[in-house]
Amino acid sequence: MNVTCLTEEQTREVGWLLSQYVDVSSKGTYDLGCTNFVNHHIHKDDAALIKMPPRRTALAQGVEMEKTVAELREEASSSYFSDDARDEDLKEGVAERSM
Repeated sequence: MNVTCLTEEQTREVGWLLSQYVDVSSKGTYDLGCTNFVNHHIHKDDAALIKMPPRRTALAQGVEMEKTVAELREEASSSYFSDDARDEDLKEGVAERSM
């Protein structure tokens, strides 16, 4: 977080505020999880579906895209919501329901 525009007192207050609400703050990209508190619906009335092929990527952007995907996979694999953690939770859930 860039706090260079804040005074020293404001910086301490922001730090205190973040420490008080650490349990409701995101710590990374993949720790948010899922919720069913909000139902989302796209109203399309009687509109016809639009079928479009995916756009091609320029060769010059391919290397950068591969690098970004690799970084995202690495970050996701170290997250609680990685496949291994989810698999373990699912196995525990199945074991609990079978008892």
